[in-house]
Amino acid sequence: VQDILQSIEVIDGGEADSAAPVISEDGSYRLFSLRGKADATYQASYIGKASRERYRIEKIRSLEEEIARLQAELQSAAEAENGLLAAMDAVEDDLTCLPVDKELAFANQNILEMEREIDRGERELARKQSDLQEIKNQADNLRLRLHQTARGNSIGFTLADYEEAEKCQEDYQAAFHDWTDKASDRKHIAVNRAGAEELLSVQREELQEVLEEYDEEAAKQHTLERQLASNLELQKINNVAEITERIESCIRNIRKGGIRKEAIQDERIEHNNQLTIISLNLKQLEEQIRFEKPYTQLWRDTFAKEVARYGKGGDKSLTVVAEDYLRNWTNQENRLTQLEGNLDAVHREAESDLIDYRPKIIQDQIIAAPAWFNEFEAPEFRDKMELWRHANQIRIYQVNSEGAWRSPDDLKKRLEDQIEQAKLVLRRSDEELFEQIIFHSIGNVLRTLIGNAQKWVSKMNDILEHQDNSSGLTLSIRWKPKAAESDDGLSTARLVELLRKDRNILKPSDTEAIKQHFQNRIEQAKLMRDESNGEDSLYQVLQEVLDYRKWFSFELWHHRKNEVMKELSNNKFNQFSGGEKAIAMYLPLFTAMYSRYQDAGKDAPYIITLDEAFAGIDDLNIAELFKATEQLEFNYMMNSQALYGEYQTVSSLNTYELIRPKNAPTVSTIQYHWDGKVKTLLLPDEGDLFENVGPESAGGGQAG
Repeated sequence: VQDILQSIEVIDGGEADSAAPVISEDGSYRLFSLRGKADATYQASYIGKASRERYRIEKIRSLEEEIARLQAELQSAAEAENGLLAAMDAVEDDLTCLPVDKELAFANQNILEMEREIDRGERELARKQSDLQEIKNQADNLRLRLHQTARGNSIGFTLADYEEAEKCQEDYQAAFHDWTDKASDRKHIAVNRAGAEELLSVQREELQEVLEEYDEEAAKQHTLERQLASNLELQKINNVAEITERIESCIRNIRKGGIRKEAIQDERIEHNNQLTIISLNLKQLEEQIRFEKPYTQLWRDTFAKEVARYGKGGDKSLTVVAEDYLRNWTNQENRLTQLEGNLDAVHREAESDLIDYRPKIIQDQIIAAPAWFNEFEAPEFRDKMELWRHANQIRIYQVNSEGAWRSPDDLKKRLEDQIEQAKLVLRRSDEELFEQIIFHSIGNVLRTLIGNAQKWVSKMNDILEHQDNSSGLTLSIRWKPKAAESDDGLSTARLVELLRKDRNILKPSDTEAIKQHFQNRIEQAKLMRDESNGEDSLYQVLQEVLDYRKWFSFELWHHRKNEVMKELSNNKFNQFSGGEKAIAMYLPLFTAMYSRYQDAGKDAPYIITLDEAFAGIDDLNIAELFKATEQLEFNYMMNSQALYGEYQTVSSLNTYELIRPKNAPTVSTIQYHWDGKVKTLLLPDEGDLFENVGPESAGGGQAG
């Protein structure tokens, strides 16, 4: 190699004189008659140790990049393969869920009925829409009339505005009613006063007339006395008796006039006294009215402030709220006394628990006493004012929060808001974890269990529907999803449908619906745990709520040839014959036992025992029942007075006939073996020949 390398001439440029191989520094070369020039960017790969090392490293890096690319493609292909396998599994699951022809016929019949029901519903909807349009037209006419009637007023055209206006009208009517009552009382007092003054005026006029009559009578008497004296003096007295009678009559009239005058004076004094009393009463009534008007408003303001403090009024007017309290005031007053006593007891009990909030009970007034109290000094007014002052005194329970004194209701509301905010923060932080659990761990388990249960239902129906009994009775079971427990929950059918879908193809609304459904169930579990006083742990309650078996209900259906499949009800069951009733009980019982045995280990025997097995059933139906036990791979032990299990549907069976003649103290056995075709008597010395037949047989049971 060295000789070869030394035979090559290296020059700076130009042409070499010799014919030996030449390499120039600019990359040109000559090998005898072959000339050329290497690329300026070419790097040697094999010449020189450094070049070979550099080329080796570059090749390794290139190969590593190629390996990484191929691994990425392999990973992508594996993911695509997994997706295809998952899709194939989903398709296979969907295929297993496809209904059989009988169910399709039944579903088709239901669809036709539903279509007829939809047609009826559409006709009813059209009629309802016509009625609705007519009602809308009437509403438009009423609205137009309302606008025309209410034109010019300031009330809005909404229900809330009119309800507010109606409330204001009720308050105005109540105030107007109070004002009319007061005005009526004042008018009545004024009428009484006017009547009394009018009566006094009449009596004064009568007194004046009587006094005038008295004066006239006195004047007449004086005139008569003078005339009598004159006549006695001037002439003879001829008719003394008549004159004397006239004089006595005048004297009597004068005396009566004096008596009448005294009576009139007495009546005048009495009327003056009555007028004085009426005037005093009138002043008292005016004073009482002057007091009662602000006093009534004071009670109204006090009551309104307390109602607003505790928010007990709602949409009711103040008058209605007061009437509600007055209707049961005795009970309310007793309850108020009881609550005042309870307040101190609760304060003592809760003071240590609420020490951070420094609870206290303070004495306060609802509203301040008005200044017009000083204008009234009468005892009856003072008593009423003291009554109001007593009612105006209240005891307020306060707690300190964030440096301010608040009511317990305000503190409770603030704490509830803080709890809700904390729940919201926890909900946001746990949402991803919750979604991971529901759609992966628990979701996978639920999908698997529900799929297995549906396969079990299909397998059991295949066994039940192929029963060939003498009455032609065919049974089937249905695992019916339950409806949603609330309006915002998912039905079992919809939930199972969503859980069986691939997570990647679910809509966001479907994902949110699943999460909301399980969150509601978990909240329900918490409530159930609280209602049970903590006796059950949250884990136990969650197990109860998330038990998928409770999402479904089992129904037993039946039909005979040329009959429609119907649900087996109690009434229909009672119409069956004895053998049919036995079949309707045995077959569902066998399927239920088979379902329970599915949770056992692979090597566990499926053992069932029957006492007085298949009593009252004919041979054909007994053979079919034995066939069901064979198909379900049961190991069974049965006893009966007359049952022998040598049927073609039984593949292997050992029978032990018990012998006890005439109440003998011992019981002996006669052993038989049935291999599916031939019944063989087993003698004592031949028992070992078949000692392992039972466990290896499909039935593996014993009957006797």
